Amino acid sequence: MMSASSSDSSGSGALQPLQPTIFVALGGSGMKILMRLRRRILSTRWNGERLSSTADFPLAQFLYFDVDTQDAREENQSTSKDLLGSVVAFAPSETLQNRLDVNKFMGNRSVYPLIDEWFPDDDAIRQMDFSDGAAQVRCVSRLHFFMQSGDFRSRLESKISEVKNSLTHTDTLRKLGLSAGTKGYRVVVVASAAGGTGSGTFLDAGFLIRSLGDPSLSNVSLILLMGGAYGAANAQRVQANTVAALRELEYCMDRNHQPRFVTRWQHNDNPVPDSIAPYNEVYLIDNINTLRQSTNSPSDLYDMVASMLFADFGSSDFAQHKRSVASNLAGFKMLPYHPRLPGGLQGAITFQKSYSSFGQAVIETRAKRDFDQRSFELGLRMLESYYSLEEGRKANAVSEEDLREVLVDRLHLKEKGLKFLADPEVAKYFTRAPDGLAPSVPIFALVDKLLTGTDASLLRGIDDRVEEVVTRIRHHADFTQWPERIIEAIRGLDADISGTKGIPDSSPRAKEIDAAARLIWEDWTASDKGGIPDFIYRLIEDREKGGILFALDLMQQMRHRLTDPGSGVVDRLRDVAAVFDQWAGQLHQALHQRPLANIKELKGARGQELGDGILLQNVKPLLARYGHFRLIALACRAAATRLQAFADDFLGKAETRGGDVVWSGLIGQIDTGRQRLAGLAGAIRNEIDLIARQSDTRTHWYVGEAYSFRAPPAPERIAELARQVFDTQFGGSRALFEKLATNQGKLDVREALRNTIHDALSEEASKLPSIIDVLLADRGMASEQLKQVMQRAAPWINADLDRMNDFTPGQIKLYVAVNDTARFKAEFGGLLTSVTPGGMIADVIESGLPGQIICYSELSGIPLDVLIPLRGSWPIAFRAEMEAGKKLPLFTHKDKLRFRSPLVPNEEEYRRRCDLASTYLKSVVFGALVRGSARREAPQYADTYFYETMPGAWLGAGDERTILADESDALIRQLSPMLAEAEAGLGESDWVALYVLFQHFAKAVYPPRLLTELGGRQKVVPGFLSTVCTDIAKAYEARFLDALGHGVGRERFEPLRVQLEATLERWTRDVPDSRRDPDSVDIDARRVQPKRTILLDQIRAVLAEPAPVKVAVAEPVPVAETKVALVSATAAPAAGAPWRVAGANKEQLGPFAVEMLPSLVTDGRLTLETLVWCKGMKGWTPAGQVEELVGIWPEEELPPPVPDLDDDLPPPLP
Repeated sequence: MMSASSSDSSGSGALQPLQPTIFVALGGSGMKILMRLRRRILSTRWNGERLSSTADFPLAQFLYFDVDTQDAREENQSTSKDLLGSVVAFAPSETLQNRLDVNKFMGNRSVYPLIDEWFPDDDAIRQMDFSDGAAQVRCVSRLHFFMQSGDFRSRLESKISEVKNSLTHTDTLRKLGLSAGTKGYRVVVVASAAGGTGSGTFLDAGFLIRSLGDPSLSNVSLILLMGGAYGAANAQRVQANTVAALRELEYCMDRNHQPRFVTRWQHNDNPVPDSIAPYNEVYLIDNINTLRQSTNSPSDLYDMVASMLFADFGSSDFAQHKRSVASNLAGFKMLPYHPRLPGGLQGAITFQKSYSSFGQAVIETRAKRDFDQRSFELGLRMLESYYSLEEGRKANAVSEEDLREVLVDRLHLKEKGLKFLADPEVAKYFTRAPDGLAPSVPIFALVDKLLTGTDASLLRGIDDRVEEVVTRIRHHADFTQWPERIIEAIRGLDADISGTKGIPDSSPRAKEIDAAARLIWEDWTASDKGGIPDFIYRLIEDREKGGILFALDLMQQMRHRLTDPGSGVVDRLRDVAAVFDQWAGQLHQALHQRPLANIKELKGARGQELGDGILLQNVKPLLARYGHFRLIALACRAAATRLQAFADDFLGKAETRGGDVVWSGLIGQIDTGRQRLAGLAGAIRNEIDLIARQSDTRTHWYVGEAYSFRAPPAPERIAELARQVFDTQFGGSRALFEKLATNQGKLDVREALRNTIHDALSEEASKLPSIIDVLLADRGMASEQLKQVMQRAAPWINADLDRMNDFTPGQIKLYVAVNDTARFKAEFGGLLTSVTPGGMIADVIESGLPGQIICYSELSGIPLDVLIPLRGSWPIAFRAEMEAGKKLPLFTHKDKLRFRSPLVPNEEEYRRRCDLASTYLKSVVFGALVRGSARREAPQYADTYFYETMPGAWLGAGDERTILADESDALIRQLSPMLAEAEAGLGESDWVALYVLFQHFAKAVYPPRLLTELGGRQKVVPGFLSTVCTDIAKAYEARFLDALGHGVGRERFEPLRVQLEATLERWTRDVPDSRRDPDSVDIDARRVQPKRTILLDQIRAVLAEPAPVKVAVAEPVPVAETKVALVSATAAPAAGAPWRVAGANKEQLGPFAVEMLPSLVTDGRLTLETLVWCKGMKGWTPAGQVEELVGIWPEEELPPPVPDLDDDLPPPLP
């Protein structure tokens, strides 16, 4: 695994051109590899910049297709602790995951003819549950691809538009130190051959991508993981799927394959172009490499492939060399593979050589990994120390003084005694404590603040009002009316303070108190300086006294002091309000019972004088105190209401959700911040743990001593760095907590920590030992490590390259990337040469990464025949799954016989195949095998060949492909006696006739095909059956010559051959509809003629007729009088005869031996259009149409195949 900070693509100022790439993941394996690639992209500093998402890296686009509808995620990654997880994950626009409905198709096959033509007829599929995926049934995932192909195409075209638009994002790319290359874009498909989705869809995906016909698309590559990578889990199905996938791949990589694997996916699609393969490059990856290194963990291969893909985006010399490897090796894949067959034969069986593999291994210093770990630990310390969250650290305790300070100074809850009872004129009316409460009821400063009002003291306002009322009564009211006026004054006070009955807080004084309360509330809750939130946030950042846990505890204790039932401030204020209401009631009663009663009893002038004294000395103070008490009660209730709201709505309330206590309000806000801090700390710990657990893998390991900081930063320095991040960059805890609400915000904070650490530790980082330093410290270890990295970087394909008859060491490129190449070569150049695998040369190139050595190799131009497992356990598993008892198909196509084995047969296998083919062909010729169409069998048996087991009893042997695919000798044993009996009765002329007939088969029934190679080069190649027919013909010729002697035999053979060739149709009979028999893989299907059976009795009749007049060889027809004739299958030049060539002025040149003809080609006297003639030919013919002259032409001028005179179909265009 790559270390968290190991990748830095910082450049020197020059922009690095990269090729825009669309990565397509098919199935789970592809998804896991591309998730790793995305993580590497997001973890890298691009020119000093880090990305917030893959959308910020427009040169790479992603598309994930799967039958599995579960969320794509990396294994061994906790989504809750993995900060990169959400941005590494595929976005909805990057995924195509829909549930598969097999029954939608199975119940309506006729509605989907494009699928029905290939989908296997298998009822077992109906009984399977594919709701969770393709269940390793390849044809089912292919069915899903067809169903979703429209969406796949649409998503792909959207990605193409985006990747093309990246060419216009010059500012974004320049910021990253990158630029878009000029070679268009490429597509890389990543899949597995072993499972369901990827294995069943990778061929269609490749064809669909290449069929877009976009001229900007420069390359489509496939990375295909083999079955060996997946261990023993369901091993038989895994291995069998791999075999089936490779057979289909081999078929499709033949650009000229017929019938086409796919023509279209939807009726409105444009047809897939002929003569294209699904991929330009195919990379095969397995769990064993070419030097026998192995791994049992698929994750090792996922990591290696992701690292290799990521290397294409690097800015070093290594990355540039890496990107050029494929083009340098392309020449090895352009030509087909013609293996040597028994007897020195080569070319009869052709395979593809289109396959490649690669390997990459990395040695990294342990010091570098440990430095990354220490750096993350420092970031964690910055976070934890700033917020006093260190593990094991005891939080600061909230003292009574701390609590008193905030309650008194900020909530105005200082208690004070009452002075009202000191007034003897008032106190004498309280003979007992109301309802048992002590008369010395406490009051809080908050009530005083409410009574202060917004403009003036509300209590003083009561005094002024009472003074005004009493004055008016004394001077303006009749003495006898004083009691009524005093009662009116009491009612006026009640209306002014208490308001209308039943309408709370409707009085003027209540509104004034509420206005004052609102101002106090605004002071409490103000977010700026001076408010309680600001106080709390400053307390959070006060490491000495506070901390986030201290702040939370303080707020919870505040709330407890306010709301504790019975003893809390809120209940106490309500109790005080009740006391003052009761006291006001007693004063109200006292006013009526004593002063007013006394005034009513007074009469006359003396009475008025005494009443005036009572009014001033008794009524006035009682009336004022009555108003005070009502007002105080009102203020106490208002204070209690505000404090209750402060406790519940502002500080917050706790409730239990799912077993967890969840707070609202400011406590909830701070506690959420604490949880977010803990989440960030947990994510950083997770990254630390990931680095610490980066143990050696098969392709990435660590060497050297462990590392610790030379001078660990002091606590003061850590605090200073933390302030730089949390205060300066994010503006304090409040803004930080809001930032941490999103995953992107967490990533920003994490990145800020890393950048600060990166700058702070730059000097420390510069002193890290390089990989060269580590190797120099122990040269013995260096030798072993360099040898090991070479071995593990070998291409990860389990292959025996010695099986190739044309393999060259140039097919493998090997690069060793290291920082300071000059020093490395000086110190280890000789050692590197000694440990480099035989026949290979390691190019040492600059990497720009001082802590690593990266070794990369690429192997190109190999056939599937070199894969060792294809000759081991995989075919066994394949046959086991193919048995009749196995109900689920392996191939994606019902016609599984078209997908031949990609293995070169050994001598025994080849001879058996030849014997089987020979037996089959002879049986058809002699009539031992009769085609169903000739027997007028039912239509479903028209292509089946039958043989007679006893007189009148016929048994079907299968169609041609079925017969030739039979691995048993049953048919040979059954038919050989019949053939032996037929051949025993042959005469000399019959042997010549059979020679002529099988030569006809070789050229017309199984006509050699015209291969179009890359660049338009064409080549005529006879296939296997054509070669077998030629061998049969030569065997009959040899029997004739052996019987008569070669001298006499040759003299008699030629006239018979000529006569029988000219009369072929008279002594043979067509096999009805047999044009449909041949497999089109290795023939020119456009030129196929029907098979013919021999009529032995007609041969004698034909030969009894006079032979045709023979033109003397010494007197060829002059060119001027010759009509150009097309060479038919019955006109072949005589072996060893000289050639004559038509000159520019129609003169005859020659005769020339065939060995002299290439010199005529060189000097221009012989071209493809030049007329030539040789003994045995019917007339002068353009040289390009004479098959026997194919070998004299340069490959780029190879002639097209020879057309047939009697073929209805047009010949191929030259």
